[in-house]
Amino acid sequence: MEVRRLLERMVRELGHEPILARVPAPDTFHGIDVYIVEIDAEGSLGQVLAQAASQREPSLPIVGIGDARPPAQELALLEIELAAWLTKPFTLAQLREAIERALAQSE
Repeated sequence: MEVRRLLERMVRELGHEPILARVPAPDTFHGIDVYIVEIDAEGSLGQVLAQAASQREPSLPIVGIGDARPPAQELALLEIELAAWLTKPFTLAQLREAIERALAQSE
């Protein structure tokens, strides 16, 4: 829970409005510019959420965060394409760069 609050604060400091989603509903990913999700391990809630985002909003850029980036073949099997990856711990500057890269990809 602490990590989520910290990430929310960092996103606010960068001038964006964080929207927290724990369980994907049909409209969860509609109207957001970048989706930031923690992807812990194979079969984790983060992977399920990233996969749902990719399926419901294919043009939505996804920034994944975690201890280690999942293997490319694993992401491909799940049809998850990441705009950026941040390995924890990361800085505010790294988060800004990842968000900017993701936003540029969606243009």
